[in-house]
Amino acid sequence: MKTADQARLIPFFKIGKELRIAVEDPENPKTKEILEGLKAKGYTFKLNLASGAGIDDALKVYAQAQQYKKLEIVENV
Repeated sequence: MKTADQARLIPFFKIGKELRIAVEDPENPKTKEILEGLKAKGYTFKLNLASGAGIDDALKVYAQAQQYKKLEIVENV
């Protein structure tokens, strides 16, 4: 999640190795670094521009979902 926040990107759709990724700024050096890494791993993607507020909201939702998963794992042990 830290990487997504630094790169200001959120993958939101995946079929096989095809991704749709929301990005705040496609020219951000960290964003470019992540996208190049995905290409090197054989992924293809389409970029969608997103506002900073939209990226922040998506990161919050993801963080909440991960917290819930942690609680669920502990409860199931």
